[in-house]
Amino acid sequence: MFDEILLPVDGSENNRAAIAHAGGIAEAFGSTIHVLHVVDERILDNADAADELVAAGERLVESVADELEGDGIDTSSRVETEIPRDVIVDHAHGRGIDLVVLGSHGRTGMRKFLLGSVAEGVIRRSDVPVLTVPPGGAGAEFSPYRTVLVPTDGSPSAAAALDPATALSTAFDARLDALSVVTTTALGVDVRSTVFHEQLEERARTAVDDLEERARAAGVSSVGTSVAHGSAAAEIVRYAVEHDVDLVAMGTHGREGVERYLLGSVTERVLRTSSVPVLTVRVPESGTEPGMTSESS
Repeated sequence: MFDEILLPVDGSENNRAAIAHAGGIAEAFGSTIHVLHVVDERILDNADAADELVAAGERLVESVADELEGDGIDTSSRVETEIPRDVIVDHAHGRGIDLVVLGSHGRTGMRKFLLGSVAEGVIRRSDVPVLTVPPGGAGAEFSPYRTVLVPTDGSPSAAAALDPATALSTAFDARLDALSVVTTTALGVDVRSTVFHEQLEERARTAVDDLEERARAAGVSSVGTSVAHGSAAAEIVRYAVEHDVDLVAMGTHGREGVERYLLGSVTERVLRTSSVPVLTVRVPESGTEPGMTSESS
């Protein structure tokens, strides 16, 4: 499924974990990794500066490619001068890429990172799954995934993450956990609220049961299901910590939905606070429908 992996690099320490995860996935799938460095044309003052930055970029991509090839992974390398997010998305769409692997700036930097920088633009616009890898902690080095978490509300956008999640689970013989969160903060205590809560509970249970059935049909041997109550993003992150999750896989909405989704809802909050990699998979606008709660996914 992941034959061609795009790995943008910038030479920072934050990028080290992304390189490790890209390499681990490539070894499992026999992938080729395309190492890309983009010199941001907006910061260039003159031709000499451009030449110097391009030369530094070429050294960087060659170094990363050599490292990966030392592990037996096929690579290509490329340096371009333009706006980074545009080049990354163009490469993802125009070169048969199956997965983009990005390093994040960590929990503190992630807030800025997701509100106006390269990763935000890539996640919003990419039709290709994007794996965002935080530095440090569980994401510092790659170890084969043992538990993959797929949050679901039963919508097409949530289900979009299932195929890549099952592919990773089967490749690494990992357990796949399906989680649905019933958000209770908006409910009152009257009878109508109680009935509505029961409906949400039933819908959540149906969502995880359906996902379990599909995951087993796809060849995942170990699948768990769980329904939690509370804030969706907080419960997803809490579950990941308490159950030693190695990867969270989440679907996103189309272009308009993703803008809303990344500026104040569930997946943005998970990306900001997760200590483990998060795989986001975008769904075309025609395939979207409302999520199960007011916290749009």
